[in-house]
Amino acid sequence: PGSNSKCNDEEEKTLTGYSCSKMDQASFISNAELGSRAATHFTHECDDGKDSLGFDYINDIWGYESPSSNKMYAIAGMWDGTSFVDITDQRNPVVLGFLEMSTGDREVGNCDDGFWRDIKVVKDHAYIGAEIENSGIQIFDLTRLDSLLRPSVPLTRGEVTRLEADAFIESIGA
Repeated sequence: PGSNSKCNDEEEKTLTGYSCSKMDQASFISNAELGSRAATHFTHECDDGKDSLGFDYINDIWGYESPSSNKMYAIAGMWDGTSFVDITDQRNPVVLGFLEMSTGDREVGNCDDGFWRDIKVVKDHAYIGAEIENSGIQIFDLTRLDSLLRPSVPLTRGEVTRLEADAFIESIGA
């Protein structure tokens, strides 16, 4: 980040080409650093390869502020799972872990079924669903984030801590 990350509100773009509107970019984390395998392979069987940079997208981002520590977190829903990031120091975010997609998601191989993760935060829990049939709802206790290890350097997909859901509702999306 720096002056290249400031939003030119008239053009609605930063100098580096990211779209924006009255919002400056404080920092940047690649999808590989978030733990997604998309950035590692940079393609996906559902990516048609036409006019794209590879299947490397984030679908949904939610936030959470811990009432016990006042730490702030970003929760990023990706095609292959969900990443949890400590953004208390917005210029130096720290990736804490990655929750892989549910077992129901992994069983589906049809690209037409969808694959996005959507997140809703209610009190101290994240409810994570996908548009795939039989994907269910993963439930993650956000109070766990305060106690997770904070790496001092950015990690790549294979190095990001893998997290487990605290509960799973199988009957939704069936």
